[in-house]
Amino acid sequence: MGEKQLSLHLYTNRNCNLYCVHCYNNSFYQENRKEIIPEQLVEIIKKLNKLYDIDIHLEGGEIFLRKEVFRELAKLDKEILGKITITSNGTIFDDAEDILYVLKNVETFRISVEGHDNTTNRLLRNVDSDLLFKNICAYRDIGVNVVVRTTLHKGNYKTIFGELIPLLIEKEIKKIQIYELQAVGRGERIQHLLLGDDEFETFLKGIRNYDNRSIAIRMFFNRRRRESIYRNERFINKMNYNVIEIAPENSLSISSEGFVRICPWDNDENAVFNIFKVKDIYSEINKYNLEHECEYCSKIKIVNGNVD
Repeated sequence: MGEKQLSLHLYTNRNCNLYCVHCYNNSFYQENRKEIIPEQLVEIIKKLNKLYDIDIHLEGGEIFLRKEVFRELAKLDKEILGKITITSNGTIFDDAEDILYVLKNVETFRISVEGHDNTTNRLLRNVDSDLLFKNICAYRDIGVNVVVRTTLHKGNYKTIFGELIPLLIEKEIKKIQIYELQAVGRGERIQHLLLGDDEFETFLKGIRNYDNRSIAIRMFFNRRRRESIYRNERFINKMNYNVIEIAPENSLSISSEGFVRICPWDNDENAVFNIFKVKDIYSEINKYNLEHECEYCSKIKIVNGNVD
């Protein structure tokens, strides 16, 4: 393991069985894509793990549509698996042996849920939340810890604390991560769902004190929200949450088609190179300054309890 920190985003595939209106990766179903093979994906993880102190995010598309990725991930040492976050849309339950091994040993397995009921969830995702909760609970019952990932927007900002989080506690789902909707990818088309400043203030004032032994709550925001958060910090602290600044980090994203970008929010048109068109991926990476922050990157977080 190297000493230099790196946040690595790897996209396992572009194909997805949903067409979410806010997808920053513009994922959809399409046959015969040329994509990084799972063996190469795992080799990239192993090599960069030697060069950097990394945390790894595996996303799609939908990773469960490319199950051979799990077969290769299962060959990794547990030390490396413990650095990986896998994000899924939650529509597919699979308890195959290699999949369960991976899910039980990664740092985080996230399933995206955008609301406490079907109507709210369908504002962003064309799937009922009933199915997602069914699969989350099925994973929970076989020993897989699921973290719910929620996108904050106009359609749910009044119900996350009053409806969604109590439902998670009732279902014994122990963690939620909240990220604000960004006008990136398809998100550019739904800017009417972005929170205004007053609505964001209303969201902050609606924060409720939930015991972090019942549910760990992590909220991540870009720099535009810093002033509002600090203006409400006294109330936030009173509700037993801490406000924590996020330091700039080194970042690298590799799409399933091999495009390398510095920022995970960026698109392939702004890639610095493609791994299929260079002789040595890692020498090419060394040419670039990977330290990055932009208007979309998380710069401040709010967490309940004393855990960061």
